[in-house]
Amino acid sequence: MVILALLLMVSVAGGLEPATEVFSSEDELFQAWQLGEIDYQQYLTLREIIVHGLDSAGSDLLDEIPNLSAFLKSELALRTSLEKEQRAVFSRDTLPTTRPYTVLRYRYVQEMSESGRGEYRTSGRFYLGDNLYAALMIHRGFSGTERVVSRRFTYRNRQTVLRELTLGNFSRRLGAGTVLGYRGKLLELSDRLEIESVLFPDYGGFNGFYAKTRWRGTSMQTLASVNRDIDHSIVSYGGMISAASGSFRPGVILGATRLKNRTTGVVLDDVKYALTSDYRYRRGYLRLESCGQTGARPAWGGLVVEGRHRLQAAEVRYAGWVYTDAYLDLAAGGKSGRVLHTTSLDRVDFTYSTRRSGQAGAMLRSIVRAADDLEVVN
Repeated sequence: MVILALLLMVSVAGGLEPATEVFSSEDELFQAWQLGEIDYQQYLTLREIIVHGLDSAGSDLLDEIPNLSAFLKSELALRTSLEKEQRAVFSRDTLPTTRPYTVLRYRYVQEMSESGRGEYRTSGRFYLGDNLYAALMIHRGFSGTERVVSRRFTYRNRQTVLRELTLGNFSRRLGAGTVLGYRGKLLELSDRLEIESVLFPDYGGFNGFYAKTRWRGTSMQTLASVNRDIDHSIVSYGGMISAASGSFRPGVILGATRLKNRTTGVVLDDVKYALTSDYRYRRGYLRLESCGQTGARPAWGGLVVEGRHRLQAAEVRYAGWVYTDAYLDLAAGGKSGRVLHTTSLDRVDFTYSTRRSGQAGAMLRSIVRAADDLEVVN
């Protein structure tokens, strides 16, 4: 089965100029990254979507790619032709219903030089039953470094109290993501971890376990993750509990992240807590989340608002975000703009790029269906 990756080619000339390219396979996506057509974080995000597909729980991954928007399972939602294509390509609903079955891919490239070095990339997806799914991806570069990129085992069942249990690599966002969400790759690939790559894959999301339970009107999500390279390790864990009361769904989120310098043994702790609320009505939804943090940088962390509203032949989508200078996003993945700046955590000798701390912004998008074959998107 061929899965398409849709992504935006960005041209900076006083703003962003959206255009859509279609890559017919993971190989073409990898080539686009090598040629500089997309950046590394976009490559990681789209690779995640290509290999593991997309469901409503992970649809926030589309926020990481400009011009791609998360979808809701609502027949009232107005979608552009591009979003209809995204849903048809990315949604797990499009997968064959017959179980079990397996999808395998293998690619080998050899340099035409005296050394004749080669690299290979292989991946497999295994649908073991109606509720069981496993996936594995392995790469070896021209340098000879062989790495497990990701491995995952997932159980899903909407009819039981335990709705989902995932072991291995995964991407999830609790609430609006101000505490725990898809952060993207922070640690470096290291040759010295080659033997340990089964335990610590070269992955941009979480590495550990995720569980979701639902009993009557109460839902609980928990996760724990451990990532590391030769110099640093990042351990994250936390959970969210929410209760449905009609259309209103309030919740509480707690999470903690420890960044450790493995050479000196010095650690930096970041503990976050958030109040979140989700109001869903017939023509849209409104989500509001405010977080604070303690540990190395005790402060109010940030505020995120997002939502959408459907009119008769139009739809408005909006989001706003405010993050303080003290905000740390070592494991968080809330709404934000695309502007990056570098932050140094001298205590643990760690430097990383962030597009949240110290930033504020907003997004407003409108879709107007002017005629059956004409849509206007702003």
